[in-house]
Amino acid sequence: MVLQLLLSSPKPILRFGAVRALNSIAIHDPATVAVCNVELESLVADSNRAISTLAVTTLLRTGGESSVDRLIQQISSLFAGLQVRLYKILYFSILIMSKILG
Repeated sequence: MVLQLLLSSPKPILRFGAVRALNSIAIHDPATVAVCNVELESLVADSNRAISTLAVTTLLRTGGESSVDRLIQQISSLFAGLQVRLYKILYFSILIMSKILG
């Protein structure tokens, strides 16, 4: 899958485009996107917050219960490094909405 290769690109715009496309696909066909979960998990800690946020929402759509638990642990560890409260609120909002809609 070409998008899977773009997830590991050194260029942020290519990573963002790939995650955004996968996020859109995951809405209708999460099983197809699930093959990219390993690459998406590595993007949760991306320095670009837009990429990491999209990676989180995509993983919440495609993952099972165990992967969601692992994702929540990863996000919690990231909060230690976040100084901006807005991102914390955004992540929790995403988690709550994904649980409600998912």
